[in-house]
Amino acid sequence: MNSLQLAVAPALYRGKVVTFSRSSMLELRALGYRDVCVVKLGINLPAPKRVPRENLVVIPGSLKPWKHPDMGIKAFAALPGEFRLALFGIYEPPSTRPTSGGW
Repeated sequence: MNSLQLAVAPALYRGKVVTFSRSSMLELRALGYRDVCVVKLGINLPAPKRVPRENLVVIPGSLKPWKHPDMGIKAFAALPGEFRLALFGIYEPPSTRPTSGGW
């Protein structure tokens, strides 16, 4: 913005100016904008409700043999019986394994 625009724009602009910080509001008012308000960014969420603890083992991700999901299954098998297992992902056979040079 050139100096003419800085001098004329606030006088011609009649609408509300919205900004996100008090400091920018003060700067805009110093430039001559009259109706400036601050709007906080983001949202306020209520505190999360307490969720009962669950004995759940989750193994997410691609079920590629070279990623060794079998190790997670073996670790799960060693846990007491009150644990549950959630295993999910996409299976890719060994023939899709990347070469040593990557993809």
